[in-house]
Amino acid sequence: MMAIGSQPVGSAAKAWLQHCGYSDASIAEMSASTTLQMDLGLDGDTLEDLAEELASRFSVDMSNFDFDLYSMTEGQLITMYWPHNLVRTALRRVFARHSSVKQRPTELITLDMIERTLQLRRWQTE
Repeated sequence: MMAIGSQPVGSAAKAWLQHCGYSDASIAEMSASTTLQMDLGLDGDTLEDLAEELASRFSVDMSNFDFDLYSMTEGQLITMYWPHNLVRTALRRVFARHSSVKQRPTELITLDMIERTLQLRRWQTE
C-alpha cells in the first residue's frame, strides 16, 4: 500500500509501467517517489533498455540522458554484488586504480521523473 502523504503515480508513468509489464495491483503500491533502481531493482542493461524504450516507443528525446549518472555497467554490478568472491576482490583492486570507476550511481530515477519526461517528451536533467 502507498505510504500516507505520498503522491500517486501519474497517468503517463502508469501507462509506461503497464507497458513494461507491471500489474495494476503492483502499480497501486507505488508512488511518485518510487525509484527505478532501489525500489524496483532496475539497473544495468535493464535500465538502459527502459531508457531506449522511452525514446523509441514513447517518442521521448533522451539525448541528454547520462546513463553513468543513474546506473553502473553490468561488469560493475557483478563485482559489487558477488559476495565474498576472490574474483570480486581482484577486480576491485584493478578498478580501484582507475578513479573514473564509481561504486554506485549518484542519482536515482523516480516515477515522478518518468512522468515529467513523458509529459514533456524529453529527459529532464534537473
